[in-house]
Amino acid sequence: MDGQAIWVIAQRELIDAMRSKLIWIFAGIFGLLAMGLSYFGLVGAGYAEVTGFARTTASLLNLVLILLPLIALFLGTSSLTSERGALELLLSQPVTRSEVMTGKFLGLSLTLIASTLVGFGAAGILIALRAGSSDFGRYLVLLGLSCALEIAFLSLAMLIAVLTQSRVRALGAAVAVWFTTVILYDLVIVGGAVLIGAKQLSVALVLFLLLNPVDLVRVLGIMTLDSVTAFGATGASLMRMFGQIGAPLVLLAALVAWMIIPLLGALRIFRKADL
Repeated sequence: MDGQAIWVIAQRELIDAMRSKLIWIFAGIFGLLAMGLSYFGLVGAGYAEVTGFARTTASLLNLVLILLPLIALFLGTSSLTSERGALELLLSQPVTRSEVMTGKFLGLSLTLIASTLVGFGAAGILIALRAGSSDFGRYLVLLGLSCALEIAFLSLAMLIAVLTQSRVRALGAAVAVWFTTVILYDLVIVGGAVLIGAKQLSVALVLFLLLNPVDLVRVLGIMTLDSVTAFGATGASLMRMFGQIGAPLVLLAALVAWMIIPLLGALRIFRKADL
């Protein structure tokens, strides 16, 4: 593949996405929600002050797990299915399908990372000014995990788009993937653990954990905030199987695999697709 061609396509995708008001609305909403979570973090205790990075990071984790996958899925599926004529025109140029797919993925990844940095950065500056910079490292870790989660779901979105080849079907499949990974998956696993017993399912729970990028980021986020032992049998199994140092490395490796493998599948299908 030609790296220069990939970069040109990525730049075009980045510029087109940055011109969209939606991506900046998302960044603004996310920044406001981050500030809101920080400000109202102590209201229940009778204090109307901005909380520090540690409490804000813990509050933001669930918001990240719900909102960012949906944004990445929508952006990725829309890019490959909304303008079929534009895609065909691009493919008529002296570029390969692999270069087009890789360039689009790179451009959209940069778009998502930029918008997330704007949202996190604006909130982070205000929190630091009001509450100090203590535990800022945890906030940065959550930022990194958020970007990785977005890229993993963008990779899934690319795979969905080439499999469906229709915007309506792609968006429907994207919503189904989001609902399954963010909401339904944990309900099924927890229900199975209650019925069968977490001890008997300890190894299986670790495997199920690796099969969902949302759970990977959730566990890594909680490990950053507290300890893997907060996950009971699953955390104990992780520590027993991989050790205190190995457990986060295994989780990170699985998250990287989620960022790469769906994209490789999308590339393979896209090269053979009848457009």
